[in-house]
Amino acid sequence: DPFDYSHYVGTYVKDWSSSIINFGIDSTLISIEEGKLYYAPYYRDGSIDKREIIPIDKYKFRTVYRRGFYRVKFDNRGEVVGISIGNGALWETSKKIR
Repeated sequence: DPFDYSHYVGTYVKDWSSSIINFGIDSTLISIEEGKLYYAPYYRDGSIDKREIIPIDKYKFRTVYRRGFYRVKFDNRGEVVGISIGNGALWETSKKIR
């Protein structure tokens, strides 16, 4: 049930990229639409690559057509404060702004 993962939902802005790679994502919107979770990164070139989220657990998910894992970061109150995208040595983090 996507509502079990509603803590993922929000708007995120990029705050760090590894020096090895830059995925080119400025911001990301995670939403629930028509009973499914979606991850929609907004790229610097103006493109949007919306794809369905495949939850692994409360802390991790994958998306269709993307290698690697997404990790949800929590603060000490249990609120989501960001996500990180990783594929081996390549990482990018985003903070949740709403």
